[in-house]
Amino acid sequence: MPRIQFTHSSDPPYADLFVRLSEVDTNGVSHNITQVYKALDPLRDQSQPISLELHDCAHTFRAGTRIRLIVAGGAFPMYARCLGTSEDRVRSDKVVPQKHTITVAGGLSELVLPVQVDA
Repeated sequence: MPRIQFTHSSDPPYADLFVRLSEVDTNGVSHNITQVYKALDPLRDQSQPISLELHDCAHTFRAGTRIRLIVAGGAFPMYARCLGTSEDRVRSDKVVPQKHTITVAGGLSELVLPVQVDA
């Protein structure tokens, strides 16, 4: 299963993460492969890396293409918007701006893509 790990902090602590893995073909067209959406625990230790498993998929990256990785604080309207508060996402009209900080550091950040070797 594809997996991503990185250090993330948010202010306020009520935050969501959306991660999508895509392949960009030689014409510059992006093709979605897999993704994950996670409402983060506001009480989490923000100094510790977050590890997310992306949805199962089977894909072969073709020669000459590029891998695109999107990390975002939401994916509205696909998922309910994150308000930045503990209030009900559907009924509340109070929205607090959120600042996301992603730290890409050696040994703490990685994208793991399983590989099947032909026998």
